[in-house]
Amino acid sequence: MSVASIPGTSDTLVSLLQGQLENRLGVSRGGFDVSLFRSAQFTGPPTNTVSLLLYRVDIDATRRSVETPAGPPPRANRQWLGLELSYLLTVWGKNSASGEQVILQHCMEILQEFSILQGSLLCPAYSWDPEDALRISLAPMNHEDMMRLWDGFDLPYQLSMPYLVRTVRLAPRESENGLTTSRALSLGSRLSP
Repeated sequence: MSVASIPGTSDTLVSLLQGQLENRLGVSRGGFDVSLFRSAQFTGPPTNTVSLLLYRVDIDATRRSVETPAGPPPRANRQWLGLELSYLLTVWGKNSASGEQVILQHCMEILQEFSILQGSLLCPAYSWDPEDALRISLAPMNHEDMMRLWDGFDLPYQLSMPYLVRTVRLAPRESENGLTTSRALSLGSRLSP
């Protein structure tokens, strides 16, 4: 995957939910939009929106530094960093709690049905390697942690579901001269004896 692995994952999730809600509920998606949020957007309750908030990025301890097999020249073996992305899925309705719950159920069913995303299910706006696959699962979060997360927003608690996406691969950049394997940083000035 290219340098855009984190935004590529976020856009993949948004595209998946938009497309599958359209398949289930029609082009209007039940009147709901699906958007990627950042914490600064939690200033006033949005209406008829399914929001995805990336609230945490961790190292995938099981795939901290994995080598990808060499491809055809000039692609040599590459080491990439495995990441886990934590998202908060929240449904914001303006009409009724039951309407929010119906959309939340659809979103949960979609993410369960498509718990492994690879190939054509990955957002085509980004460069993905053939072996790239995203695994989506519900993330364990107790009530206290959920409330602590919501305390950071200027809004009252809204029914939300935490999700974990792994393994997002952060690959090294390739330069014109080939793969960059190391870099040196010089600090201070050079002294001559």
